[in-house]
Amino acid sequence: MEFGNWIGADSGLNLCLVCNTYAGYGGLDTPWKSYIISPHGNFRNGGVNSMWFDQSVKITYYTPVVAGIQAGVSYTPTIKPFWGVTQDSPFQDNDGMRKDVFGFGLQFNQEFEGVGIALSAVGAVSDSVGRDNTSEVTGIGYYELGARVRYAGFQFGGSWWDEGTGGAIRGRDSGFEKTGWSLEAAYSSGPYGVEVQYASTESSTANRTIGMFPNGVSLSTLTENYDVDMWSVSFGYAVAPGLKWYAEVTGADFDHSQSAADITANGAINLDNDAVALITGLVLSF
Repeated sequence: MEFGNWIGADSGLNLCLVCNTYAGYGGLDTPWKSYIISPHGNFRNGGVNSMWFDQSVKITYYTPVVAGIQAGVSYTPTIKPFWGVTQDSPFQDNDGMRKDVFGFGLQFNQEFEGVGIALSAVGAVSDSVGRDNTSEVTGIGYYELGARVRYAGFQFGGSWWDEGTGGAIRGRDSGFEKTGWSLEAAYSSGPYGVEVQYASTESSTANRTIGMFPNGVSLSTLTENYDVDMWSVSFGYAVAPGLKWYAEVTGADFDHSQSAADITANGAINLDNDAVALITGLVLSF
């Protein structure tokens, strides 16, 4: 059992190989998000679902590991998303909090004649909530699948996730939909390690039924798409026990598109961005 302000079973059992790095320092996670600027703010890090590593106060139970299999479940009364929110952000009620979130996870991790195989399935759900005391918003509903294979000094794996259409205002629009996938390959030998990560995410939002903006544009015609492809090549060298030098080259291609009606109603906003960063440093562990 775990109690307190920490991650739940959906993160604790997630085989997210791009959520950290085995050769460098951060790969597509920290410090990726500090140097590769997302122009629309829909990605806290490189290649995982929006609920990854939520640190709200919660209670979590993990089963004992039996034959390489472990399961877990979490309950979070309220969540303030890590990346910051506004009053109208998805999944919130009128006090800006997500309510009654249940996270779950299942992981298999076993070795067969020198080959390590690991699989994971995680997700989270919540009930619908009110917003501004006037409308009902659909709750959270996402899942992510992961896999990893290890042999000698090699590692390969990836993940795929779907965040559904949580955050839709019922009777009016379809909310914010996001899917993505990632791949990773790494090799280590003695003090040396090298790794390649790649991830791609597609996000879209579409208003679909009743309602009119003041200028007469139907909500059903307003759509936006946010797509991003990202990569990272990392190298690490253990100089001495507790001291590691690393170097990483990371890049991303952000594409944003709007419907013609959306441009007419709200103006054309260019949220594209291409970026490459070179990051190097020393990590001291003790």
